[in-house]
Amino acid sequence: MTHLTVTDFTEIKLAPQLKTVLLDLDNTCYLYDPCHTIGLEKLRTSLEKVVGPVPDFLSQYKIAQKQVKDRIPTQAASHSRALYVQALFERLGRTDGHTHMVALEKAYWDGFFTKMELIAGLTDFLADCRKSGKTVVVVSDLTTIIQCQKLAVLGIAKDIDFLVTAEEVGADKPDPKPFLVALEKAGGQTHTSVVIGDNYERDIKGAETLGIDSILITHDTENKKLPLR
Repeated sequence: MTHLTVTDFTEIKLAPQLKTVLLDLDNTCYLYDPCHTIGLEKLRTSLEKVVGPVPDFLSQYKIAQKQVKDRIPTQAASHSRALYVQALFERLGRTDGHTHMVALEKAYWDGFFTKMELIAGLTDFLADCRKSGKTVVVVSDLTTIIQCQKLAVLGIAKDIDFLVTAEEVGADKPDPKPFLVALEKAGGQTHTSVVIGDNYERDIKGAETLGIDSILITHDTENKKLPLR
């Protein structure tokens, strides 16, 4: 089992014996933080049209997010912006969050999608995988519909053979279930597979648990530091 650290996909050349690629999506195929920042700003402006100014919006959002995650840890629903909105309304003393959560969740993702850009080298990497007969499975912790939308916005949906989400298997990475379901769909074996992701705890340790080779993408061109997310 081997582990490699790179800054983007231009540095990745897979060995011929590797047949299955288990690919993380968020902050691996694109940079998450710029998208999240825009999404939050769109959410804030839309929220304030309903409830008025929220000066401490970011801190209130984070508390609402933590509340949701504490209630349903390691489940796909713990990533739901709609649930964050509902919890945020309740923190603001409002009982009508359920009447606005769909529109406000859409505002967040509409903003998020406008900032999504492919990481350097990903298009060529996926083309090389297709040409060499490798099966690519996106393995992600979020909900299925949102991840499908991200693949479409990035323009790589057609280059992915399978998608596995936490919503589908009932567990977040590094739980083995998402990786095992991905291998089942691809007809792959652990010794001929590789996990590629940005999160050491979720992606790399998840791969190590199953004895799968891994590649950590740091996006740090100067120091190759481990990502904080």
